[in-house]
Amino acid sequence: MQKKTTHDSEEGSGRGGLIGYRYYVGVIPKRFFIGLRADVWNMKIHFSVPLTESTSTVTLFQPGIETGYTILLNEQFYITPSFTASTQITLATKGDKVDYGQEFTPLAGISAGWRF
Repeated sequence: MQKKTTHDSEEGSGRGGLIGYRYYVGVIPKRFFIGLRADVWNMKIHFSVPLTESTSTVTLFQPGIETGYTILLNEQFYITPSFTASTQITLATKGDKVDYGQEFTPLAGISAGWRF
């Protein structure tokens, strides 16, 4: 049985940021870690219903738990693949109510950088 949705289609884009904490297993920040993070997103959601189209602005909060592994190359350059399990909570909606941001969200990521 499919979940009933408010609109025929919803597509979104926007900007956001996050803050988090990582606990590394070991003294030097490398190898395995676990962490907590909190993302906030401001999204414009374009949706359609029969005969009409419109746009709503949604502010989302995504608390999550993160795990990953930091790989050091030549003790300065690092690559960190990670996985986050989070849920989306709608903080504010401007316009019509949308279904975007109402459930569990898995996130995969990779970051790279230079340590000095």
